Amino acid sequence: MFAILALVILCLKPQHYVSMSRFQHYGMAFAIFGLGYILETLLSLKTLHKWAMGSYLGTGMLFGSAGLIFWFCPWLDVNLSVQTPETDMYRTILLVSYLAFSVGIGAIWARWIIEDSRKNEDSRKNEDSRKNESNVKPGEN
Repeated sequence: MFAILALVILCLKPQHYVSMSRFQHYGMAFAIFGLGYILETLLSLKTLHKWAMGSYLGTGMLFGSAGLIFWFCPWLDVNLSVQTPETDMYRTILLVSYLAFSVGIGAIWARWIIEDSRKNEDSRKNEDSRKNESNVKPGEN
């Protein structure tokens, strides 16, 4: 639901109706998308695996914080403000930190996928062995 809402905001272009920069527009969509991940995690805490919880929370924090940064720092857009060495440095720091954070979240997602596939494979093997044991007739060994 939040992903659809974020897509609607991206398509509607609210900066045509309200005074905001393009980055604030993207920030609003990113923040709503991230909020969806965080709320999904909070609503299903009891059923989520630890890697699923970490990946959902991490992804929500990544998109939510990027949305807040875009909302509160519209000067990141080169066309919106005069660029100074400080803003260039700040932009580079943000870029590198978000790149590192996204690689870490990707690793958490990969760990969850690997562990989930192992669990499914083990359950299939156990199920197959139970079927084979039940198909063996007494006296056939």
